[in-house]
Amino acid sequence: MRIPILYLCSCTLLFGKAVIAETHRLPVVEHVGAVAPDVLCLRIRAKDIVFGEQSAYQRQPGDEIKISHHRVIIRDGKPFAYLVGPSDDLMQSFDRVVGEPLDPKWASRRGSYRISSDDDPHYRKPVEPVAVYRKSKPFSNTHEEGKAHFAEEHFLYLKMPSEIREGDSYQVQFVGGNLQQPVIDYQHDPRTARSEAVHVSQVGFRPDDPVKLAYLSHWMGDGGGVAYPPNPSFKLVDAETGRVVHSGLGKLTFAKQRPALNGKNNALANVVTLDFSRVSEPGRYRVSVDRIGCSYPFRIDDRVWADAFYKSVRGLFHQRSGIELGPPHTDFRRPRSFHPDDGMTVYQSTFTHGLPGAKGNGIFEKLIAGKTDEVVPNAWGGYMDAGDWDRRPVHLIIGPMLFDLYEMNPDFFRVFDLNLPESGDSLPDVINEALWVIDFHKRIQTEDGGIRAGIESAAHPRRGECSWQESLDVMAFAPNPAISYEYAGAAARAAWWLKQFGDDRYQDYESSAMRAYRWAGDNASRFVSGPSPYAKQRCLTALEFWRLTGDTAWHAEFLKTFPDEAGRLGDYEEAIWLYLNFDFPNKNDRVVERCRRWFLQRADSLADNASETAFNWIQPGDSHANTGTFTTPLHVPTLVRAFQLTGQTKYLKAAILGCQCGAGANPMNLCFTTGVGSHWPPHILHLDSRRSHQPAPPGITIQGPRDIQRYRNYGFHRQAEPHVYPAMTTWPNLEAFWNNGGDPRTTEFTVFRLLLPNAYVWGALAAREDL
Repeated sequence: MRIPILYLCSCTLLFGKAVIAETHRLPVVEHVGAVAPDVLCLRIRAKDIVFGEQSAYQRQPGDEIKISHHRVIIRDGKPFAYLVGPSDDLMQSFDRVVGEPLDPKWASRRGSYRISSDDDPHYRKPVEPVAVYRKSKPFSNTHEEGKAHFAEEHFLYLKMPSEIREGDSYQVQFVGGNLQQPVIDYQHDPRTARSEAVHVSQVGFRPDDPVKLAYLSHWMGDGGGVAYPPNPSFKLVDAETGRVVHSGLGKLTFAKQRPALNGKNNALANVVTLDFSRVSEPGRYRVSVDRIGCSYPFRIDDRVWADAFYKSVRGLFHQRSGIELGPPHTDFRRPRSFHPDDGMTVYQSTFTHGLPGAKGNGIFEKLIAGKTDEVVPNAWGGYMDAGDWDRRPVHLIIGPMLFDLYEMNPDFFRVFDLNLPESGDSLPDVINEALWVIDFHKRIQTEDGGIRAGIESAAHPRRGECSWQESLDVMAFAPNPAISYEYAGAAARAAWWLKQFGDDRYQDYESSAMRAYRWAGDNASRFVSGPSPYAKQRCLTALEFWRLTGDTAWHAEFLKTFPDEAGRLGDYEEAIWLYLNFDFPNKNDRVVERCRRWFLQRADSLADNASETAFNWIQPGDSHANTGTFTTPLHVPTLVRAFQLTGQTKYLKAAILGCQCGAGANPMNLCFTTGVGSHWPPHILHLDSRRSHQPAPPGITIQGPRDIQRYRNYGFHRQAEPHVYPAMTTWPNLEAFWNNGGDPRTTEFTVFRLLLPNAYVWGALAAREDL
């Protein structure tokens, strides 16, 4: 499909690219605030990235096209632009860096600053700070022809000769240097002046949430962690009126010397917890730490979890492939992508993936090597994943999880409007979203019943191209038993619910599910040998068929497939939850008790672990900080299920705590889901928004920081390292995040691992009225 030139031009005008190109010519102080009673923090942006524009390509005499993976137009012997799209009639100009860098030597000198005040007698005469500390990192990037270029973000810490006083105004004059402002003003009012050291969830809290808290903590780069007193006083302040609604003392809960669960301190600073759980009065508030400053504003009201769920689950909608996006369903505009009616052809490959124990290396090469001339018809839909356009079998879990969410509280979700194209039909919106991914796999089912293992392009996207401009070959993976068993269970659950809604389509889903199950059984030994390699998929699918058909033979199949007393249950949580949570007739009491015991032991372990991490994220004790550890409640679904199962408040408390870090209560004050709260990453690996000059759509949760020691040695980090100070390996894991849209290790996302947990947990917390 070709995007109209008119659309390209309107994007440029609509999103103000010409204005963006001229911002931040000189380094600019974007924020000033205290992080300690005697330390002022200046946040400075230096340089900016101007992203390339698409336009019509008119070939000039002498033009050459250099093709490696990307396609570069060579004009007058030099790289000129990227060739874009399947018709070779579009080009995109290169990204470029504008503006001047900050001189780090100048920034680190005491003599570069003069602090004065007409109010505070200690500063009547301008004085220098007694010390200057710094941390610096990339803020955005471009990557043209093998070389990375970065904009930068700097945090400068001015250690003052004496404490600054509440209510007094101060001026910081810059001596030399190249900052856009020669002087900045600051009034020290901890109730209104935001501090980078005060952290709170930007989702907010419901009045009846049993735990509500914020954190005080800060790492100053080469100045180390701030040594806060163990019991600082703080207030909860009405953001509109300034009224104090709560006063209290903080509690040091995590000393910087204390190791975390995995033996590492992920903050490298003291963490003080500020608890205001008693407050239930609805309003918009800030947490204010005396003598220091306050947090971003947040809400306490009945809608906070529901509003967060709405944005998060619509992140899935914004990743739908095969439809056009735009008003009235979203402000984000995107032409229809990967649809056969627009000329997209999907070829069959003989290669499959997603088998138990299989390695994920060399997928592109194997997929291309297996390409055939067979065209897969009607192969559209599903969710585009990450910075790519692929649709993978691991996405299938989204359907059953959304069905499960609906089953927790049907009255709540039956009327919950997600503003989907299907809204207003006979099905609840969350059910329609669950069907979206199941329907995709149903379309690509083979005639004999097997389920193809998704769709993938021949390589990662070419530079300059959007999803609706894919110029690479696109192929469907061959079917395999693992995805076929998993699909059979998901389609059986869809059939059961469609039957409850009186929707005659249930028969088609049931038939499709049965055919997939039979194909998987007939072909199981062709792919993976060994004892029960597909046991977890068969186990869950048997329960789904039991519920759908009422045939007790499926119960027998479940019991035959479920691990015996000596077997490990870690991979069987979905089957265990289904067996415990639904009123199947004549369940095996011994298996029920074993499942319940395992489930609550796991939930207890996760709940206990919330107190063993600096910002209360939930992490199994033997794991390291990995994809989504700090940004999404990966393990919290177990806790909301335990609360559903038992009604015990300890699980609800742990679930709420497990949402804090990703929702903004972290050292960077970033909510890692776009469109949620006050401050989220502006540069994520979302190519359609970056290349059309739009903000990323709401609801995208990114990978975020991770264990920097473990993951630093790859290409992007090596390129970014010269722009990081202090040395990259000395940073706390919680801040090892380079906010660059080209960094797949931190700013990319996956729909099943990152978007789904937020949608599920926030939805469960929103719908818990009837528990």
